[in-house]
Amino acid sequence: MNSFHYSGPRVIDGALYGLIVAAVMGWTLTASAPGVWHFTARVLPPWAVFVLGLWALHVGAHWLAVGGFAALERWFPEKIEAFRIQPGAKAVRPPDLWRVVLTNQLVAMPLTLLAGWGLLSVRGWDVTAPLPGVRQLLLELAVLAVLTEVTFWSAHRLLHVRWWFRHVHRVHHRYRAPKPIAATYMHPFEYVAGNIAPMMVGVLVVGAHPVSAALLTVLATLNIVVTHSGLHLPGLPWAAHHDWHHYKIRGCYGALYVLDWLTGSDREFLEKGRAPGTGADKAT
Repeated sequence: MNSFHYSGPRVIDGALYGLIVAAVMGWTLTASAPGVWHFTARVLPPWAVFVLGLWALHVGAHWLAVGGFAALERWFPEKIEAFRIQPGAKAVRPPDLWRVVLTNQLVAMPLTLLAGWGLLSVRGWDVTAPLPGVRQLLLELAVLAVLTEVTFWSAHRLLHVRWWFRHVHRVHHRYRAPKPIAATYMHPFEYVAGNIAPMMVGVLVVGAHPVSAALLTVLATLNIVVTHSGLHLPGLPWAAHHDWHHYKIRGCYGALYVLDWLTGSDREFLEKGRAPGTGADKAT
């Protein structure tokens, strides 16, 4: 029976992560994006820019983050253990792990992006649009974040309805103590409807610039790996909130915490884990 060690979000973590995000955005807009974007849009057909571009960013960001956590676990096992949210948790490695993860990334996501491209084409989306300024980019990312969170929270909450959980969502919850690789270990339907579609909805509604869609893809992918890391490392997004969801298999359905706070779906987490760094209670 493993315990859950709650640790609240720290201002310094948010500040450090915010600086990293700002640096990536600034570099994208000033150094990398103009040349890469114009070259890509000129060489590839529009559908390939969208489908292959976002797919490559998602897969690349996912495995970069997973690999980073694996390196930390291997090289600094004792130091990493001090940041473990569920110390002593039994290791889980489902026999279909690689088949599920690779099916999602290599089949489900490209097909979903292709369908999304079809909808964007009807909307009149232009992949060759001029690069946005900082103000437009920040505004689009803010709106995309809100729409993504609302859609993700709603889909996730629905997946915990008995029938959907039994037939779809229980695959993802084979990990009671999440690991980075668990970020994309889920039923293909959940991967499409609960993860990729929420990001697509925002892009469709806003008609966001491709660079905004690309940044959203990278940030969301990194966030989902971090929140499945099982660790609360300094300078990274708060993982305890989603870790609790795996620990209890209920509550804390969102990624940005706001809807959970508004609906009260994080009440048990906040009450039982109020004291930082203590074992909240025993697994049930």
